[in-house]
Amino acid sequence: MANWRRITGAAGLVVGATAAGAGALVAAERIAISRFRGRPSPAGEAFGSLRGLELTVLAEDGVPLHVEINGPDTAPMTIIFCHGYTLNQDCWHFQRRDLSDHRLVFWDQRDHGRSGRSAAGSGSIGQLGTDLKAVIDAAAPGPGPVVLVGHSMAWRAAARGCRPRSGPR
Repeated sequence: MANWRRITGAAGLVVGATAAGAGALVAAERIAISRFRGRPSPAGEAFGSLRGLELTVLAEDGVPLHVEINGPDTAPMTIIFCHGYTLNQDCWHFQRRDLSDHRLVFWDQRDHGRSGRSAAGSGSIGQLGTDLKAVIDAAAPGPGPVVLVGHSMAWRAAARGCRPRSGPR
């Protein structure tokens, strides 16, 4: 009987210590997050508040794609940012702010952000690649290089949008 009490007592001590540790971690996380949220943005702007020159690009099936362009047309290269699933172009807030001396193109994929909604079943990776090609053709002027930056599933769309084709780029 003494062994049973020792075992249950030790188990209770382990469970109690684990619960106390988990509680301390949750409390520390909440304190850290509340401190972070209370800080002003380093540049004083609200996240997602930066905007560029707006452009609407029509996808091959007529879905309007919302595009914003920052930076000069004469920049030596164009950088196109492709967000991930369930996001929108605002996820690139800090890149938009910190790379302002380049020509930057941000776009909302179909069914995301301020782009139009498409028919059910037309949101494939292949379709996103075709949409990206339309954005490249409309927003990347001249023969200069184009750099694609993709987050999450966007790298697959970028790979589809970069298939070899005739002409430079």
